[in-house]
Amino acid sequence: MSPFFKRRVNIEKVRDFLKINAEQVYYETESYSQFKYELTLRVVEAIMWNEYELGWENLPEEEEIEFVTEVSNILEKDIKTLFNQHKKKMNLQENISTQLKRRTHLVDMVIDNLLPNMYPCDYNSSDHFVEGVLDEIRWFLVDVEELQGIERMDIENYILDYKYDELTEYFNERCVVLKNDNLQETIRRILREETKLSDYIRRRVTANDLERLVRDVKISISGGKDKSDALYDAIQNFISSNRERFKDYKWSINHLPSLIKYINSKLDEEPLNESILREETQGIDSFIDTIDSKYNMNDELRQFLIDFIKNSDCKKIEFADFKIGAMGLAVHDGVLINNSGLNRGLEFLLFLIFHEVAHQYQFKKYGEDIMYNCYLGDISEEEGAKFMKHTEEVADDFASRKIRELQNKGLIGKSYIPPQMYKNVPINSVKMMVNNYREMMRRNNITSPEKISEFFYNMVKKNL
Repeated sequence: MSPFFKRRVNIEKVRDFLKINAEQVYYETESYSQFKYELTLRVVEAIMWNEYELGWENLPEEEEIEFVTEVSNILEKDIKTLFNQHKKKMNLQENISTQLKRRTHLVDMVIDNLLPNMYPCDYNSSDHFVEGVLDEIRWFLVDVEELQGIERMDIENYILDYKYDELTEYFNERCVVLKNDNLQETIRRILREETKLSDYIRRRVTANDLERLVRDVKISISGGKDKSDALYDAIQNFISSNRERFKDYKWSINHLPSLIKYINSKLDEEPLNESILREETQGIDSFIDTIDSKYNMNDELRQFLIDFIKNSDCKKIEFADFKIGAMGLAVHDGVLINNSGLNRGLEFLLFLIFHEVAHQYQFKKYGEDIMYNCYLGDISEEEGAKFMKHTEEVADDFASRKIRELQNKGLIGKSYIPPQMYKNVPINSVKMMVNNYREMMRRNNITSPEKISEFFYNMVKKNL
């Protein structure tokens, strides 16, 4: 076997990447032997580029042919399985209705638009996640005119027959590694090894990202967590919130050791600034205590709620008396919950908190400029209204999933049905709301996120 390639390419890594490339290679080749060689070649060249920035033109041709042939023989069982899977999939195409067959690319497009709005690691398993996709996709299908009139059962069958493996892989890449029982032991082993951040991570993770990861781990350790547990939580949250950046690569498997060692090396360089800790958790203790005094939450539910709020990067959270009929307010620097929500039952209160804090995850994902764009007028009124309605519906759905998760854990009653508050709100009503807010912003010369936050606090909260 070629020493040049043997030193640089791990066969197990090739095995991991076969599935990612199999479908495209299947459609580009005409026989099993061609599929077997071309698939292995594509994976080997991808690894050489991702790890060493060596393109195919920089590789020794004869050694590459020899190495790829040998590796394809070693991995033949895996390759043959993939080949047969895609062959079966081609045969199943005959079972798709003619009406849908011409539009499967549109269903694929809808799924691509849906996935970034889901939180796969909130689901208990890949099958649970696929069920979630089937449940959530109906909200996205209504916007595609060409799919109207097609039986929903046909669309669901298409997803189960042809997209199941892809969705399972999507879930596994983002969540399974982090839920593996052996992760803590892996982290402890890695901590004993020398530190070196891989080039792949350096090219894709900013200095601010790394600083934030180190800070999050320090905060968790200061709160009493074991170092390996703190690393686990910080990396899990980072992977979940940056899944689009790494969707082309199983980086969580191949570069996890590099990232863990780097973070660990930075933990002792300087002590955690206590003001950062206070900023990250401002008001959360009194907020949780207020709920406890009313409903006497058990330890598991209490910790679930604390972790959910902290992981959103919510800067502050509090109960307050409201001047208006709203039940909650979320701005880029915090969340307000109406005191009246305390008197409407624990389940409703939790739904309300989950909904408002879901907006904090959106600020984390999109950034304050995009989230506030509908108010500042940089997009059309209709676009602003559609974006606002979308963020509210996603927050409703996210809160509903959290409620169902707590119900499945037996932490709250199963009779409560989460509301879908924004689903049936007409877009014209949202447009009117956007127009009113925009006019208020113009009259008050509000042009920055800080001013928007101050404006809404003053409008909602009593006795500032």
